[in-house]
Amino acid sequence: PLEKRSASGRTLVTAEKTFEDDTITAVGSVQPRKKTEVSSQLLATIQEIKFRPSNRVKSGDVLIVLDNRELLAQQREAMASLAASEADLVTRRTDYERVKMLRATGSASMEELTRLEGAYRVTAAQVMRAKEMISRIEVQLSHTRILATADGVVADRQAEPGDLASPGKP
Repeated sequence: PLEKRSASGRTLVTAEKTFEDDTITAVGSVQPRKKTEVSSQLLATIQEIKFRPSNRVKSGDVLIVLDNRELLAQQREAMASLAASEADLVTRRTDYERVKMLRATGSASMEELTRLEGAYRVTAAQVMRAKEMISRIEVQLSHTRILATADGVVADRQAEPGDLASPGKP
């Protein structure tokens, strides 16, 4: 810097404004705010994976489709069982009501009425059981489509179509 003297005898110095690049080096890692691992609730073959790493997903998007053919066959079987049980229930109810009226007139034995009532109750229970089986299968079928639970970005893919998905395995 150049120095100059002022009239009052003071020293004047010229100041320059300079810009320097400050570089800071740091070591670290980037962590997501939320991390979700996707896994199946069923043991089934993966038919389709709809997203790849770095793809954006929205909550509710179908990520993975599992083979549901076995469950669909079980559902058809349970529905046939329900139809058969309901048809049988109509017959059992008719027989029970007929013998109940005959018993009131003394034309049927108490033993026969009790036997038919028991058969009617067993068939009613079979109808309930078939309905519950259908409900359970419907829940399992809903698990054959694995959905995104939140908006985000697919970070990694640890399975491919044809692989066996199992509960708890990402």
